[in-house]
Amino acid sequence: MKDLTRTDDIFKELPETEEFFHGIGAILGRAVFAARMEASLTQEELAEKAGVDLKTVTRAEGGSGVLEVRMFDKLFRALGISSREYAALFVEAQ
Repeated sequence: MKDLTRTDDIFKELPETEEFFHGIGAILGRAVFAARMEASLTQEELAEKAGVDLKTVTRAEGGSGVLEVRMFDKLFRALGISSREYAALFVEAQ
């Protein structure tokens, strides 16, 4: 069964979406960074709070690599940002 919260599965199913997801990663990465700064957290503190490793936070904020949607969700939840709030980022970016 495909897990459509995993970007690898999405790209296999819909290869034309890969470029779009890379753009989303940059938008979400900037939002993670800004929220982390506002919360006065280090990357290490955010990683611990979100239950992810430091490399995940670094990759998310740098916009490098494509992270799974659930990884961004963990980061935003740890920062106290709802999925509705971070979905609004896409509207603002348009």
